[in-house]
Amino acid sequence: GSLVPKVIVDAIYQQDLDTRASNIKALLANKGVVLNENQIAALISLQFNCGNINGFFESYQSYGSTNQLCENWWHNKALHDAKGNRLEGLVKRRRAECDLFVNGNYNMNVYG
Repeated sequence: GSLVPKVIVDAIYQQDLDTRASNIKALLANKGVVLNENQIAALISLQFNCGNINGFFESYQSYGSTNQLCENWWHNKALHDAKGNRLEGLVKRRRAECDLFVNGNYNMNVYG
């Protein structure tokens, strides 16, 4: 039961994010999709929080970088717990991620 120093936790967290970024960039290249940095950051956040970005490429092909992507795909990702309860914190997080993807707006108040 000892505490792990914050610097070690931050380093592990950064390594995980870097790996996810590399994987997402490889997927994008494989699919021939070019996104800007804020869009990639939004996908990294979504994958980190949801565990996957399944269905993204199909939805992106249909809706592009639009609010329709948010309404028809992004906002439907992992918003309920195992009992079906709507998790409002996740609703806010999905909205912030999609706002970052579509508009380049980074909402620092996602959790409050």
